[in-house]
Amino acid sequence: MKYTFLAFILLSCFQVHGQDVSKDNSKPTNVYSQIDNFLQFETNPSYNTFGYNPRISYAPNPDNSFVLEVPLLYSTKTDKFGLSDIRLRYFLIPYRDYTKFVGSLGASIDVYAPTGTFEDGLGSSSWRVSPGIIMGLILNESQTISIFPNLSYIYTSKPTTDLIPDNLKETDHGINFQLISSFVLSDDAFILITPIYDMKDINDTKEDSFLFEIETVFDILKDKYQIGSFYKANFNDSMHTCSLYFTIFL
Repeated sequence: MKYTFLAFILLSCFQVHGQDVSKDNSKPTNVYSQIDNFLQFETNPSYNTFGYNPRISYAPNPDNSFVLEVPLLYSTKTDKFGLSDIRLRYFLIPYRDYTKFVGSLGASIDVYAPTGTFEDGLGSSSWRVSPGIIMGLILNESQTISIFPNLSYIYTSKPTTDLIPDNLKETDHGINFQLISSFVLSDDAFILITPIYDMKDINDTKEDSFLFEIETVFDILKDKYQIGSFYKANFNDSMHTCSLYFTIFL
């Protein structure tokens, strides 16, 4: 059944025709049908993971987008390769006018399903559900500098793995705040810089984290192909993620 669902999404994506206007994904509140092919490497103090993480986006119109990530990773801790936690995301962008200071408003819901195996170092064994809101602020007339504050509530279910003692298992209710800053460098390149404050549980500030992301994107063929690089640092946990990716617009 799950393979039939995945095939349906892939087929739907390929049936979407390109829009007449030029694509501009330097602004996170612009959504398109596309496939992002990530080669991902993550390191932390105890072990590393690396592999292939495809992201499939289906935008039936400019105001809605469905996103599916199916990471296939290898863990150096267990020497295991397989499916990690699948991610599903839905965007709704009901307002968009980049000629104004408040250029866009939108909402999203983000779901991580515990499809990976915790014992193999490939999953969390928890559900994670995160509804959020995003706003776009345009800082100059040429629309080359903009910021997108993003605020989310995060629910994380109790881990189900037997490797975590029962007294350490808990349900978390947290908050995540991101400040996505977009800088358009040319007609073919842009950069996103994002500081993030992550509160894992509002009742335990000792687990709060500061994260930082930077993403550079270059057009190979306008409205058809892009390449990009991505880096994410979690300074509290000494975790670092690096990716290279190739985007195909559908």
